[in-house]
Amino acid sequence: MPNPPQIAPVKVPENLEEGQRLVIVCIVLKGSQPISFSWRKDNVPLVSSPDMKVMHTDSYQEQLQIEQLNADHVGNYTCGASNAFGSDQMSVAVALKFVPRWMENGDGIQTIIAVQGQSVQLNCSAKGYPTPIIKILRGM
Repeated sequence: MPNPPQIAPVKVPENLEEGQRLVIVCIVLKGSQPISFSWRKDNVPLVSSPDMKVMHTDSYQEQLQIEQLNADHVGNYTCGASNAFGSDQMSVAVALKFVPRWMENGDGIQTIIAVQGQSVQLNCSAKGYPTPIIKILRGM
């Protein structure tokens, strides 16, 4: 009897850190052949690169391999499987601990000279996980 694909729940380890390797396995539990796979990150189709490869292991399984995790790899990954009778997809969030980084160029240190009584606007943003705490120090 013809069946649409059914994907097993996709899992990733918790407490991932920068520099680690990650393999996300997508397994079709049932479904009629031929089955086509697709991968997306944050709803954008994935393109293989030197550090991120899709490996077709057999007709019911594919895996996404990320060689060295970094902040750019954080996001929601979706594996899709389809055949002539339907489709299925499973998503998993990839989060990892990484040291804070300033979003602008530089080291985050700014010198501001202002006239007393005038307002001053300071813009700063950092990316990290857990979320960085930004402190503004005066008179250093």
